[in-house]
Amino acid sequence: IALAQDLEERFDNKQLKDLEGLGDYNLGKSKGEQRYRKWCLNNKLFLNPINDISIESIAANDCILLPAMTLEYDQTPVYQTIFNQIKQEFVTGRFLLYDVITQLRRHYSDNGNLQMDTLDYATYSFSIEKVKIAFRMCYSILDKIGYLLNDYLDLGYKPDQVSFRKIWYIYKKNKPVGLNTKVSNTKNWAFRGLFWLSKDLYEKHDLEFVSSIEPDAKDLALMRNFIEHKSFKTVEFGELSFVDNGLTFLISRAEFELRTIKLFRLVRAAMIYLSLGINQEESKKANDRPTMPVYFIDLKDNSKY
Repeated sequence: IALAQDLEERFDNKQLKDLEGLGDYNLGKSKGEQRYRKWCLNNKLFLNPINDISIESIAANDCILLPAMTLEYDQTPVYQTIFNQIKQEFVTGRFLLYDVITQLRRHYSDNGNLQMDTLDYATYSFSIEKVKIAFRMCYSILDKIGYLLNDYLDLGYKPDQVSFRKIWYIYKKNKPVGLNTKVSNTKNWAFRGLFWLSKDLYEKHDLEFVSSIEPDAKDLALMRNFIEHKSFKTVEFGELSFVDNGLTFLISRAEFELRTIKLFRLVRAAMIYLSLGINQEESKKANDRPTMPVYFIDLKDNSKY
């Protein structure tokens, strides 16, 4: 909303209306792919900043990448490798979610799976498990962003101690005592965006992090924990609650799907901030030594099986 207001202040209505050709881009050959891309556009889930202000077909692609980087001769493009992985996990999870929400149908793998009706409108199916997979895949991307930044900014965490919520701080006796100067000294607006986005998360076991700006943050964290490790039940009718003496997290199917979409939007923003932030840092680097460019080609869509 703020971005749209800023554009309206900078450009008059005639200039905005005169933009042409934004909807002339290809949405795919098949009707199925076109429906999928329109759904992503309408839900603002493409990894493309244009999708923040437009749902025209110009935004119907996942175009963000990490920038060109100057590396030592024996370094590999590890950050691009991690970002490729993160993008693929996001895109795959996004399609799993779309497939369930828009094409509700039975799957033959559920045939013959004998289960007891517990008379509470609980739903157990291949489709529900796909939403859970999408939720887990998406949530895990946040810590991978922290993992990448920890190495890129040399923040000093051991790889097995990294979390997206923790990397911004320095610690004494296992308690945060202030922002890590390696982050604050960058004066990088995109990294600041990531920092404030991290405050939308909730970490139960860290007393310093129990407060969160995002009202639903605690529920998202609890959902992830119960999906991964405990009893998580979706029902056709019912309110979000703990049942079975606290052993089970209960949520309606519709609410679960809505919260998963919300999580995807949050992670999408984090990925865009990451790309923009590293781009800004690389643009600051002065290189007075001889360099040799190495060109990487795009992975072709028809090679992805």
